[in-house]
Amino acid sequence: MVRLNCILLCIFLAFVGISVLQADDPPPSPFPVIANEFLYVSRLVRVSTSNGTPVLGNFGVPAGTDPLSSGAVAVRRDRQVGIEIKGAQANTSYSAMFCRFGFPAASGCISLGGLTTDDSGDDTETLTFPDAAAGTTDTWDGTFVVMRTVKSATTAEFISGFTFPPAMPSPSEGTEVQFDGQIQSLNTANASFRLAVLTTDIVTGDSTQFQGSGTHHFEDLKVGDMVHVEGFTQSNSTVFATDVRVLPAETKGHSGSQGTGQGN
Repeated sequence: MVRLNCILLCIFLAFVGISVLQADDPPPSPFPVIANEFLYVSRLVRVSTSNGTPVLGNFGVPAGTDPLSSGAVAVRRDRQVGIEIKGAQANTSYSAMFCRFGFPAASGCISLGGLTTDDSGDDTETLTFPDAAAGTTDTWDGTFVVMRTVKSATTAEFISGFTFPPAMPSPSEGTEVQFDGQIQSLNTANASFRLAVLTTDIVTGDSTQFQGSGTHHFEDLKVGDMVHVEGFTQSNSTVFATDVRVLPAETKGHSGSQGTGQGN
């Protein structure tokens, strides 16, 4: 049980937009870190599809198209709900809901409160989950949804879920790597970049976490940025980046790149 609680706590800290690999970064957690207090932890992901504009199950809300770099939701025993979004639409008001399965939107979705993003599309709020109605169970089955309403049109933008990164290669084919370097070129066609003195494509994807200096998406990267990259080599001689952190401007005086590899 102790091990499970530790795992949940680590997941929570990883999903509220911090880098657990950077020990000198204090976690911007919406909650005090209290053991045995977390009941539920999940990433928030975009409600997206490649085919048309669907509704969100029985809830009847069309899917939106707002960006999202990372997000998280966590529920604590004292009925407090921490929600964080990073890299969403800037200066925008969102509403956080919990929608129960098997109900239409009007009776199935419970309002928890609102979030308002800053110029970078970031916000963290601590909201309160309502008490169960008298005579009903206090068991909740459903999903957390972050919605946006513009001129009476409501769209579901983010929902509790997860994203699979590419499969990790076998030890004989791939190696975990991390290195610092300056971006020499960007390839928007496949969301990849190269570092100076390193002739290897560094590929990013939906599961890549972008952080540092207001960077939330691949499109925020610029030639000349100094970055810290963590990821793994792939069989096609590229590196898949799981984390890309843009380093402070004062580090740009360091030229070239350096890397360290750790076998699986």
